[in-house]
Amino acid sequence: RDPQRVAALLLLRSRLRWQLVLPGREDDLRSALELAPAHSLLRGKILCQLAWALALQDSHAEAEQLAGQMRPLAERLGDEGYESDVLLALAHLGMQEGDRIAAMERARQLARRTGTAVAELRAYIEITDALERRGDHQQAVEKAQEGFTRARQLGLARSEGWAISHNLAESLISLGRWDQALDISGQALRMDPTPEGRASLLLLRGQIMLARGDSQPAWRAAEDIQSPPSAPVDTSVILPLARLDIEARLADGDTSGALAAASAIAAKRGTAEPRYLWPLLATAMRACAETNGPPELRRALQARARLS
Repeated sequence: RDPQRVAALLLLRSRLRWQLVLPGREDDLRSALELAPAHSLLRGKILCQLAWALALQDSHAEAEQLAGQMRPLAERLGDEGYESDVLLALAHLGMQEGDRIAAMERARQLARRTGTAVAELRAYIEITDALERRGDHQQAVEKAQEGFTRARQLGLARSEGWAISHNLAESLISLGRWDQALDISGQALRMDPTPEGRASLLLLRGQIMLARGDSQPAWRAAEDIQSPPSAPVDTSVILPLARLDIEARLADGDTSGALAAASAIAAKRGTAEPRYLWPLLATAMRACAETNGPPELRRALQARARLS
């Protein structure tokens, strides 16, 4: 009967849904937001989580609208832990003042000073991802190694460290250090990460094996990712998984399956992270080129690219 308590429980359940890759995360957060008292720290945390959830699904306009409410609330509350969360969320959405990575580093230092361990590790995840995104692969590797060491110190290597390991492996792939990437991702999988983490790590391993000319491990990784409890919901997994599917079908000579998968990509609308969307569109167009795909599919993929 206590609205604030219900809101706190809904926030907790939304986090569990996310970790277990179960649907309903955004529904829980929206319901919690309606119940949370105005100008409360609880409301601030719910706003932050909902903005993250929407950003991960490329609903950036709504995420930015929520983030706009977080800044004045942080100033009103004066809570340094929450200020760290807000700094990181704004930097992720590109709404920060100044350099994005510098803002993320400020959030990390603030989280460490206030003893908010999960927020500190989340900052490491975001910093390494941002470094990889702008092409600073070696710096991303070094920061990820530092972050994973910190995760071990905090006793959070399994729950939070898997994402840092994922980013480390991704940057190692960019540097051509595939054996090291397989070793790092294998170690992270042996820690029994959450279903979300398992899907992300398996995807990286499937990409490496397929690039080495072995499609069977790629198929097994794709099947494992899509097995219960449910399919992944974040576009950082969905789009690379679709790309892996097309590439594996091409490698196995399944031209009709590759074209069908490419057609599904062309039919999708809405914005998506260019880092994951453009490689997928390029792979889909390659499927057309290698299989003499129908002209209408080529035009549809070109139209999808123009919308991006």
